[in-house]
Amino acid sequence: MKTFAALALVAVILAIVSQRVQAWPAVKHVVTKTYELTHDGVIAVDDASGDVSVVGWDSDTIELTTTTSAWSDDDLQRLGTRTDAQADHFSVAAEYPSHCFNCDVSLELRVPIGAHVSIETASGDVVIKSLAGPARVDSSSGDVECKDIGGEVHVHSSSGDVTLDGIGSSVDAYASSGDIVAHRLQADANLVASSGSVTAEFSRFDSVHAVRLESSSGDISLVVPRGVGFKIDATTASGSIDSNLHLPIHDRDSGADVTAQVGDGLASVPLRATSGDIGITMR
Repeated sequence: MKTFAALALVAVILAIVSQRVQAWPAVKHVVTKTYELTHDGVIAVDDASGDVSVVGWDSDTIELTTTTSAWSDDDLQRLGTRTDAQADHFSVAAEYPSHCFNCDVSLELRVPIGAHVSIETASGDVVIKSLAGPARVDSSSGDVECKDIGGEVHVHSSSGDVTLDGIGSSVDAYASSGDIVAHRLQADANLVASSGSVTAEFSRFDSVHAVRLESSSGDISLVVPRGVGFKIDATTASGSIDSNLHLPIHDRDSGADVTAQVGDGLASVPLRATSGDIGITMR
């Protein structure tokens, strides 16, 4: 009987905790503010726990929407942001108390399209869209998406997938644990994944001088437009190489390699996979 009563008490406690988790956040606060900034100003964002979204628009102002979430009003009141707004520079950092259970500060920014954006997050997804200027992201845990960026893009992700789409300048991305998927690339690319696959699809290749794709544990896929030229140097230690270009692929007992020139061979394209297949496609 005592055992049954104890089990019943545990069940009740678990039910209460489950309801609270499902109801999180219990309290939320949303505030929007605007700031003036030159069209090519510098923007720095720092958030320890929360999603960050940055979208470019045709205005010399920043619209910052901050959403704070917590389980209690006391915790909610202790959440906030610290901003520094100058004519050519703007920074915002989320502020958290030393002890705050399941607290979250999410930031949404609409910024001048020519702004130079830098984002650092510890836990949360990052989205950057529609910028003519460069973008830099350093994420400890969370997915990163960069879309329609005219300037250079640099991304470092310790844990999370990286998605790149419509990058007009060179791109450098590193993922410790996660896939890198890039579409509509137009310039040099350096994409490295320690544990995950790497996909790079180019919409243009006339401005490309070097493409480096590496994966320690995962497949590599390269897609280029028809008629382009490059020097391919691909090696996989444990996997196969496949291509529709009729390349002189050397298959080994474990792994494969190929070195060849396609067309004018102006661009250098080294591909390295430790454990995974490599695909090279022209279409």
